[in-house]
Amino acid sequence: MKKGIRAHIIIAFWLICAGLAGTFSPLQAQQSLMSRNLRPTGHKENYGMNLLHFVHLYGGLGMIAGPSENEGGRIIYGVSLNPEVGGRYKLRVSRHHAFGADLSYTLYSYKISQKPGKTLPDTILHKAERFIFSKITLGIYHRYSFGRVGNYIGRFLDIGVYGDWIHYSDHYFRNRYDDGLVIRSHVSGLDYIRNFQYGAYMRFGITRYAFFARYRISDYFAPSAELPELPRFTMGIQVGLHKVN
Repeated sequence: MKKGIRAHIIIAFWLICAGLAGTFSPLQAQQSLMSRNLRPTGHKENYGMNLLHFVHLYGGLGMIAGPSENEGGRIIYGVSLNPEVGGRYKLRVSRHHAFGADLSYTLYSYKISQKPGKTLPDTILHKAERFIFSKITLGIYHRYSFGRVGNYIGRFLDIGVYGDWIHYSDHYFRNRYDDGLVIRSHVSGLDYIRNFQYGAYMRFGITRYAFFARYRISDYFAPSAELPELPRFTMGIQVGLHKVN
């Protein structure tokens, strides 16, 4: 795997760890209580976790799931990953409803199975092979919050749609020969890739943690390429980088 790609996965991992560490901060409850006590009587705020506007950063890590279109495009599950980092905006419109938008950098790394019958992108078998797509993603969603109501993020369900722009695509493969020689190759800027993608997603969250499922509706490959589609589902966890009241 390229060093840059490994770095993106490491960044997403540490962002999630930062979110987990923030959960156990002993100062959060004291700071929250102090901020409430210092507000003057009659003061109305528009910015807060469950007020009119709220913005925060988040990190996430997903795993590619679901079947490939056919055996020619099989992947290796568990090591085909989707790290992401981004920002999220929420506009509260009523007691239990809000609308919002996500803007994120996402990386999709599909490890291709090296078994007879492979046709993606050809029939040549390698020691290892991946398709890597680096994307800028914009999503819009509707949020339904349930449970207790207050200026904090409790339990919620998001349903939304998204659009991707693939700004970098890479076909990586590695071969080891009998004399011990290892050759790693990259073919970037793949001309048979559709650079604009779209799909739908759903998130279920509790405070800063959200479990998500994403489905890609569009095809990666141009019809003229006659290639089997990669799996369309991604499932994983996102961690909001904000305090928990």
